[in-house]
Amino acid sequence: MSIHVDIASTLRSGARTFQLRARFAAAGKRVVIYGASGAGKSQMLKAIAGLTRPDAGRIELSGRVLFDRAAASTSRRSGAGWATCSRITRCSRT
Repeated sequence: MSIHVDIASTLRSGARTFQLRARFAAAGKRVVIYGASGAGKSQMLKAIAGLTRPDAGRIELSGRVLFDRAAASTSRRSGAGWATCSRITRCSRT
């Protein structure tokens, strides 16, 4: 199994702004994510899980593209299978 992550997001809450920039690749079965409090670990995991959508970048898991801002559509793992979503149309389960 392999994972490739290269994403960027700007998160805002009131007057506060957080710039998330994550880039890594790993080929092992386990990946350790560590960092200081507030570094963006949870936000990065939310983006990988599909709970949030990054402003830019790409997420690939074992050769399957989960997110690619440059592409016209993305595939996401949903509870009942993969959902293919286009910027123009709604998601359809596959």
